[in-house]
Amino acid sequence: MQEPTNVSELRSFLGMVNQLGKSIPQLAEKDKPLRDLLSKKNHWLWGADQVKAFNSLKEELSSTPVLALYDPNKDSKVSADVSSFGLGAVLLQKWAEEWRPVAYASRSLSPVE
Repeated sequence: MQEPTNVSELRSFLGMVNQLGKSIPQLAEKDKPLRDLLSKKNHWLWGADQVKAFNSLKEELSSTPVLALYDPNKDSKVSADVSSFGLGAVLLQKWAEEWRPVAYASRSLSPVE
């Protein structure tokens, strides 16, 4: 997959990332350099931060998922976090002596939030 060269191509890539992003932890943080280019007040400037974010997301989308299957009989917990530009959570279940992720959720915050 080639790097986006304009806002339309970037929107298409981010749409795919959001559809498949349930298995990507801290997605709102990882795609922030790319989302920043979508703002009308920012000019298109594809720099080192965008290249790093794009390649990182591409790698995560193509790697084997590491999510455990949900088991209603196992202990579960939710861990959540928020930053100035996004929030996220992970559903964890205890497998043997290890807490494993079952699902991730994240979204970016608007400037007003």
